[in-house]
Amino acid sequence: MLMFAHPNPAPAIWSMTGAAALFAAALLVPAPAHAEGDRVIGPVSSVTGSTFEVARPTGTATVAFSDSTRIVEPVPAQLGEITAGTCIKAGATPDSAPADSGAITAKWVAISTPVDGKCPQRPGGTDAPAPPAPHRGVRGVVDSVAGNTITVTGANGQTTVTVSDDTHLRRMVTVGAGVISDGKCVAARGAKDADGVLQATRISVWAPDGDGCPEPPV
Repeated sequence: MLMFAHPNPAPAIWSMTGAAALFAAALLVPAPAHAEGDRVIGPVSSVTGSTFEVARPTGTATVAFSDSTRIVEPVPAQLGEITAGTCIKAGATPDSAPADSGAITAKWVAISTPVDGKCPQRPGGTDAPAPPAPHRGVRGVVDSVAGNTITVTGANGQTTVTVSDDTHLRRMVTVGAGVISDGKCVAARGAKDADGVLQATRISVWAPDGDGCPEPPV
């Protein structure tokens, strides 16, 4: 879902429509929601007040939000928006080295700003295993940018991310709860209460791509 259009030497941003299919191909999640610890991903089936239902194979998952819930959605971005201190998540191209073995070439890069001085982290939980090494990406804070090479420090140390004209860029921006509507894809993170309702601290919202909800960038 990310593309660029920028004068040389920086890559250029393509339209959101053309980028959607490519981003979905990078990390495609089936339309029914799935949970990863205290996380639910999938299409919204209904919204009532400050709660909404997410479709799942066995029924629905209920998610509640409040004024303190951070709600974000992706918008097109440019390479120049990535500076030291920026938080990024990058997905590697199929022929790129695994993140834990050094540099990768990015198929897509999602940009976000730190919250309370911290970058978003991958949800934990025993039912949320890390992806296999060849498909692992990079998540962390940017140390520096030199041309099309981004140096990033994450949980596994420092590595570099190289972008090209084929890399798709998006920025996650804070939005209001009004963007949550039937059919939209969501990734809600938080803690489940005694009734099994996920009390969300952060919700990512994005448009569906065909019959699936591509994994959100961050």
